[in-house]
Amino acid sequence: AYGLWYDRSKWTLDEEIDNTSAEFELTHVEGDRYAVIIPERIQIPLETLRIAAIANAKKVAPDARITLEEKRIVNNRKILCLKMDATIQGIPISYINYYYSGKAGAVQVMAYTGQNLLDEYNADLMDLLNGFEVYE
Repeated sequence: AYGLWYDRSKWTLDEEIDNTSAEFELTHVEGDRYAVIIPERIQIPLETLRIAAIANAKKVAPDARITLEEKRIVNNRKILCLKMDATIQGIPISYINYYYSGKAGAVQVMAYTGQNLLDEYNADLMDLLNGFEVYE
């Protein structure tokens, strides 16, 4: 019900998935940039998905905080974008996440890097995220 278009010369699909909720994980070929895709078959209201995403982030990183929240149109679909900063196992991480929900279910596309690298890698993360499509 969804797709993620990405440049295979820049991103590799990971063979082994660390996140048990994820369907796919990607790593940038130069390192330091990562992405996780978590689909659900259940349609979840975006506000409910937002609340769950923040609660899940705070379980893993109690210091997680939203630095940007906005609705966007990506490939003709209404997407919730949340940027978050968090400390995971002592490492400061910045996330840019897209959340979608519709008849086909809900999808979370999360791209991340070190907080100190976000400005440098923001364009790569956004190119990947903007390759998200929904087929309904």
